[in-house]
Amino acid sequence: MVSSHGMHELHVSLLAGVPNPGYLEVHSFPIDQYALQPFRFINGLAKPPEGIGHGVEFDWDKLQEYAVSTVRIA
Repeated sequence: MVSSHGMHELHVSLLAGVPNPGYLEVHSFPIDQYALQPFRFINGLAKPPEGIGHGVEFDWDKLQEYAVSTVRIA
């Protein structure tokens, strides 16, 4: 059985891709407020996002306030 540890928005897709999924660890960090497709439960089951890939897409406009500018020192 495969279980996850980490970002549940990403790991739900990874567990959906294996034949022997186990437990999905869900963290309390509110990343859903910065994602275009929030994490979903349907009938008590975690559901991966629709589409190809892991499905985690950030809303960069909402994350802009946390942007860090970099300075290149010659």
